[in-house]
Amino acid sequence: MSHPVSCTIDLSAASGRQLGELRLPRGSDDDAFVSIPIATIANGDGPTVLVSGGTHGDEYEGQIAARRLLAEVEPAQVSGRLIVVPTVSPEAAQAHSRFWPSGANFNRSFPGRPDGPPDEVLAHFFTTVLFPLVDMIVEMHSGGSGSWIAPC
Repeated sequence: MSHPVSCTIDLSAASGRQLGELRLPRGSDDDAFVSIPIATIANGDGPTVLVSGGTHGDEYEGQIAARRLLAEVEPAQVSGRLIVVPTVSPEAAQAHSRFWPSGANFNRSFPGRPDGPPDEVLAHFFTTVLFPLVDMIVEMHSGGSGSWIAPC
C-alpha cells in the first residue's frame, strides 16, 4: 500500500546529498499539498540518524541548526546516513505559530493515521516510513514564542 505522503528523494541512497520534499496532501484535492523539505547526506555503511526541527513552527533554533547541518556537512564527513527534515511544520513556521493552521499540535499527532487530518497523515508517515529506517532520532525543540532563551 502506498502512503498518502510522497517523498521526492530516495531515502535508501547509500551515498551523496539529496534535497527534496515531502508532499503532504491538504485534503481531498489530489493536486493541493504542503511541501515539507527533506534531505539526506549519506556515505556508505553506518547508522542512520533522523534530524528534525520545527515540529512547533515557532521554535526556530532547531530549524536553523538543521539547515546549517545541511549546508556545512559534506558526505565524506558521514559514515552512514543523515535524514534531515529541517522544518516539520512549515505553515506554522511561516505563521510564527506553535500550531498548524488547523490548531493541531504536531507533537501530539502521533502515531497518526493515513486517513486522518494532515497532521496525523504526516505523523503516520514519520511513524511507518521514516522511523523504521533510522537508528537514532534527534528532534530539536526550544522555547518557542512563549519563551526567551539567552544565547549560550
